[in-house]
Amino acid sequence: MDRIPRNITDNYSEEAVRDRIDWLRRKTGLPLDGIATYSIAPSDARGNIENFVGVAQVPIGLAGPLRINGNHAQGNFFVPLATTEGALVASYNRGMKVIGESGGANARILKDETYIGAIIDFGNLSEVIRFSHWVKENFSRLKEVAESTTHHGKLQSIESSIQGKRALLSFHYTTGDASGLNMITIASKAVIDLILTEVSVGRCVFPATFNDKKSTFMNAIKGRGKSVAADVTISRKLVEGALHTTPEEMMQGCYANSLMSATIGGTLSHNHHFANGLAALFIACGQDVAYVAESSVGSTVMDVSDSGDLYVSVTLPDLIAATMGGGTGLGTAKECLDMLGCYGTGKVQHFAEIIASVLLAGEVSMWGAIMSGEFSEAHRRYGRKQS
Repeated sequence: MDRIPRNITDNYSEEAVRDRIDWLRRKTGLPLDGIATYSIAPSDARGNIENFVGVAQVPIGLAGPLRINGNHAQGNFFVPLATTEGALVASYNRGMKVIGESGGANARILKDETYIGAIIDFGNLSEVIRFSHWVKENFSRLKEVAESTTHHGKLQSIESSIQGKRALLSFHYTTGDASGLNMITIASKAVIDLILTEVSVGRCVFPATFNDKKSTFMNAIKGRGKSVAADVTISRKLVEGALHTTPEEMMQGCYANSLMSATIGGTLSHNHHFANGLAALFIACGQDVAYVAESSVGSTVMDVSDSGDLYVSVTLPDLIAATMGGGTGLGTAKECLDMLGCYGTGKVQHFAEIIASVLLAGEVSMWGAIMSGEFSEAHRRYGRKQS
C-alpha cells in the first residue's frame, strides 16, 4: 500500500520533510514550489502539525493606526490581517480611521473564564442528585487534583446540571495567557479519574462537546474564554463626511438586520461580520481558527445620542484567544503578535481588547458602506481581480 513517508526516529527532521515533499511531487506530478517554501524550521512545528510538508501562505495586509483606550491595550496599533478577501483590509482601515478621529475605542474585559464539559451516567435520578452534592462537598480536593496538572490553570467551579439519570458537568477555569483548552482537558481528566475511583457511575463521556467550537446559547449567555466589549461615539459630522450616511440610518440598518436575522435566520449573533476580522486576525496571529465558530458570536449595538451623534458598541462574550502556546510562537504568528505588543506572558487581555476594537472598526465601516450604498462598489474596486 502506498503510504505517506514517515521517519520513526524524527519525523520533523529536514530529511524526513524532504522525503515527504519528494514523494508528494512524484505522486501528484506537481512542483509544489509554493507549499515547500517556508520560513519556519519544521522542528518548531512539533506539537502543532503532523506529517509536515510545508505551509499555506495567506497574504497579510496592514490596517491602522487603531487608537485604543483600554484597561490593557492603550495607544495606536497597526493591525496585521491575513486574508484573501479583497476589500476587507481597506474596510477595516477606514473604520479604524473613523475611530481614531473619534478619540479611540474604549475596550474592556468583562470576564475571563473557560470551561469544558463531561456527561456521567447513573442508575437513576436519586444517584445523580447524591453525586451533585458529593461534587460540592469535595470541590477543594477536586480543585487540588486539577491544578496539580498545570502551572497556569485554576479551577474556579464545577457546575452540575441534572438531566434525568445523567449529570452534565461544566469545569470552569482561568487559563492565563493560553487559550487553555488542552490545559483544561488534561486537568479535568485528572478530576474525572478521581471521581471514577470514588463514585460508582455508569458510562462517562469526556470531553462532552456541547460547547466547544460551536455557536451555543450557553456560551453566548454565560460567556467563555474572554468576554470583552468595546465602544465609540462618532460625531454626526464625521458619520456624514466619512461614512456618507447618517446616525439614524446606521442605527435603523443595524437593528433591522438584527431583527430580521433573528426572526428569519435564527442566528445567535447580532453583528454584521465579526467572523471576517476574527478569521483574519486569528490566521495572522497563530490562533486556533476553528474557534471563530464560537468566538464570532456577539452583538453590535448602535444608538443615536441626545446630541445626534452615533454610539456604536460590540460585545464578544465567547472569545477564545491566546498569546502563548499553540501556534503563537511559529514564524509569522509570533511576528504579528509582537507587532501588536501581544506575544508572551501577561498579554492575552491586551490582545482581547485589540480584537474587540478591530471588530468595532469593521462594524462601523461595513454598516457605513451598506447604508450609503457603497458596499458593492467597494467590492468591485478592491475585491475583484483587475484585468
